[in-house]
Amino acid sequence: MKLLRKAGIWTAILLAIVGGLAFVVVHFNVHANRITSGSMTGTLPVGSIVISYKTDNVQLDRRDIITFRNPEDKSGVTTHTYLGTRKDGTLITHGDANLTLDNLDNPPRRADVVGKVILHVDVFTTTFWKTWRGVTLALGLAFGVLAWWLLTGDAKSSKSEKGRHRKEASNPAAT
Repeated sequence: MKLLRKAGIWTAILLAIVGGLAFVVVHFNVHANRITSGSMTGTLPVGSIVISYKTDNVQLDRRDIITFRNPEDKSGVTTHTYLGTRKDGTLITHGDANLTLDNLDNPPRRADVVGKVILHVDVFTTTFWKTWRGVTLALGLAFGVLAWWLLTGDAKSSKSEKGRHRKEASNPAAT
């Protein structure tokens, strides 16, 4: 019964998190995309999740990282660094790992910008776990789980010991 209750609690927590994220995405024009190529390596590793905020009224500054609709990309969007705007209104963009500016047949315009990147999460990438941050996080999680196991395991064993002593005291024939 306790296991079922814990599963229900964790399910409710997970649903609350997913619901909260859905609320934020719908009401605050926040978008999440995954980095699928190495064009931003050094800034955004492949596999990172980027969170971008819709930038209708926000000024784009040089070196902002933006996500824009790109018909030349199979996923439909590209996340690159914004460098400026040409006289014809097209944006100058650049992948940080690329040696040249983006040379697109159909360069993006301001209306193509999906959002300005405000956060990236790279814990889902293999490269993250090879950095000091990743090693520190892994060790911290391991020690946290070990400490939790030791503390809760000790509490359970002391409770079972008390219960066994009670049973022995109430049933002298068992000794």
